[in-house]
Amino acid sequence: MTALRLFSPDDDPNPASNVPPLRSAAPTVKAVIDWFIEYNPKPSRSPIADTEQRRIWALFIEKYGRKLCAEMRGFELVEFIAGQVGVRSNWTRKRWSATLQKPFNKAAGLGMIAANPFRGVSFPDGKEGRDWTDAEFRALLRNTSPCFRRVLVAVRFSGMRPGEVREVEWSEVRESLNALVIDASKTKTKVTRRIPFNHVLLKLILWLRRRSPLATGAVFVNSRGEPWTIGAFVSRIDRLRDAAGLPSDVRLHGGRHLFATKAILNGLDIAILAQLLGHKSISTTQKYIHLANKTDHLEAAMAAAIM
Repeated sequence: MTALRLFSPDDDPNPASNVPPLRSAAPTVKAVIDWFIEYNPKPSRSPIADTEQRRIWALFIEKYGRKLCAEMRGFELVEFIAGQVGVRSNWTRKRWSATLQKPFNKAAGLGMIAANPFRGVSFPDGKEGRDWTDAEFRALLRNTSPCFRRVLVAVRFSGMRPGEVREVEWSEVRESLNALVIDASKTKTKVTRRIPFNHVLLKLILWLRRRSPLATGAVFVNSRGEPWTIGAFVSRIDRLRDAAGLPSDVRLHGGRHLFATKAILNGLDIAILAQLLGHKSISTTQKYIHLANKTDHLEAAMAAAIM
């Protein structure tokens, strides 16, 4: 793989092809993405995340790789994302947009292209999720496979984001610290995350270790012993929700919400909860836990207020 360079007609093995020339002044979409993959100054340290990014870039190259960056327009990125099967939520659209714009932002910053052709493209935040009810959690457990049941338990009893559960590796299981220690490069906030074991999470980890003698790679794997993909998580929870007869707003993230709301209702200090959830600020935690539909604690508080 070579870096961007000046184009010479003699370099083209097929002069009759319609492939736009690779010129430093006007590189193609493929040239910019290929360059970024090879020279990215901040590559992901997560093999799973890196594989997902490369998959998204490959799909974009397949459709637009031959076009010059200068010819691309923002609406083409919007249409591309809209045409992807399984990319339905605004949160997912935002993730795809951010992934696809990374190479072009870097290329523009280094003067390789005049500007990111997709600058200004944005998607609204998705709807705030809600926590599972206890009955919904039990229904999910009853209707799923053993491999995915472990994922559900991990999300519910660790407070981890589904993506963190998907990517956690055995090297991050620190039994000496009685915790999972997630590298900063793999967390949403880019801060090292320490997740102490509770008795449920510890029991699950020890059970998995007994069945994983090598204890390398991903902790949570599918029935083939392979790491879960984002698409597999989405399709699995969709099918599971239908099988269990649950409403459409039951999402995998709901286990993290349930962890948070249970913690608050049991009196955990919100600043401590923010650390457990991996939030940078308490305001994020306050928005995240969604106590609007939780009334029991308010009724108890009202009674206590007049005693």
